[in-house]
Amino acid sequence: METTQATPKASTNPPQNEAANAEDAEELDYAPLQVGDATQGLLAWQRSGDIASKTPRPIGGSVAQRSYERYLKSFEFPIPERLSSTVKTTAGSGGAK
Repeated sequence: METTQATPKASTNPPQNEAANAEDAEELDYAPLQVGDATQGLLAWQRSGDIASKTPRPIGGSVAQRSYERYLKSFEFPIPERLSSTVKTTAGSGGAK
């Protein structure tokens, strides 16, 4: 199943205030995207399985066993309230000037 998305029309004069934004939204045949809309759309797409590969990619037994053991071992230590940083903050630790 193939879907297409409408793209907003390019404006030669960018809006100067919220009233102009509202006018531009009225010209479109759909509501403008809000923060998080793209993420929600991608998650829905992932849940649907519409774009899932038809080729199975199983994990080998020994690799799966080691991964599961590593997962179980992660529960042996409590999650710290705060993480300390090991990033150096001294001058001169950056890239080329």
